[in-house]
Amino acid sequence: MDEKRRILMIGNRNSGKTTYMASAYGMMKSGKYGFYVSGDKDSNEWLMHIYKGIKEGGYPLPTDKRNEFSFDLFYLNKKVLSFDWIDYFGGVITESAVEQLGKDIEDADAIMLFLDANALKNGDTQITQFRRIQALITEKLSQTDSLFDVIVVLTKYDTVGKDASFEDVCKPLGNFKACLDERENINFKIVPVSCTKNGFVNVDIPLIDILQSGLALRFYTHYYLMEEHKKRAIELNNKRSFLDWAVSKIFGAKTNGELCDEEIEALRKEAELAEELCEPTQQITDYLNNYSLVIPSAASQEAKSDNPRRSRFGNM
Repeated sequence: MDEKRRILMIGNRNSGKTTYMASAYGMMKSGKYGFYVSGDKDSNEWLMHIYKGIKEGGYPLPTDKRNEFSFDLFYLNKKVLSFDWIDYFGGVITESAVEQLGKDIEDADAIMLFLDANALKNGDTQITQFRRIQALITEKLSQTDSLFDVIVVLTKYDTVGKDASFEDVCKPLGNFKACLDERENINFKIVPVSCTKNGFVNVDIPLIDILQSGLALRFYTHYYLMEEHKKRAIELNNKRSFLDWAVSKIFGAKTNGELCDEEIEALRKEAELAEELCEPTQQITDYLNNYSLVIPSAASQEAKSDNPRRSRFGNM
């Protein structure tokens, strides 16, 4: 297990990053759709403490430091992916840490961009600050051809009144969305979320979306390598001959037959890894394809607490 996804969280103070992270971790820690996440002892205790507080109506204080966490994703008790979650300190958008942030964007595989839904709706100061970093993200991503996720997480969406539609709230993101939608290697989504004692709406989706990309990339990488080893094995097998054997023995080199056997062994290993990843990749992909976003509201949160939405995959 040497592949790892790096998730970068960016947002101002009070944008809800810590609340979201603890909520998503708490939901995935208990297990959903056959998957669960796990972190080290200190991270687990801290995040679960916050998660339990949110369920009781409390919220964490804004953070002023850059934290980096390492987690593992399991499917049916087997580790299938590792990922780092980097939480930038509140206010990074307005501070002079652009060089470090730019490097982290280059090293990342995904960005979660946190915006207070009401601030976005009303055009508050933090949205003006967001535009300053929008250009940096767009510039850095224009230089990568690898698979990349950008998820805009609209937090506290249950506080947005009924006078504004979801489309109206998202209008300030139009140019940003248009720029990233042009890139085939970038998965861009806007997800409204809500984390309250009455329930959690859409909280699992941003994280699961990014982890799905990581799982799919791992699966297709091993499948591609399997096909390459198969192709080379066939080519080497067709070159077996007595002359090849004689020349190889004279010069102390491996015969085409020996090289073919090595390719077959490499093929076997890649096939095992691809097979292990096939079911979890399909499971998490099916869930996302069948998920319908709910637009959070105070009323829907109250209804959710009495009649929670159930996935067709159920909970563990």
